[in-house]
Amino acid sequence: MPRRKNVMQPDLTLDDLLGREPVPERLLSVRLPVELLRRLDHVAKTLHSRKGEIVVAMLNEGLRRFGAATPPGRGRRKSKK
Repeated sequence: MPRRKNVMQPDLTLDDLLGREPVPERLLSVRLPVELLRRLDHVAKTLHSRKGEIVVAMLNEGLRRFGAATPPGRGRRKSKK
């Protein structure tokens, strides 16, 4: 999960910063309904996190749940036309 930039850790050390490994990232531009963005803003403020962190956490949790509920090699099948 991306780093939290808006919360200062009082016991942060240089070793903490040096121990972080960069994670490859890509930009994903997505259009979302305004109401969903308002809800994401509320969750981010409540958890003192950035909206992007909330979205990544929710996607990760959803993917984990999907993986746990779906047997290997058995995703959604395409419908036949």
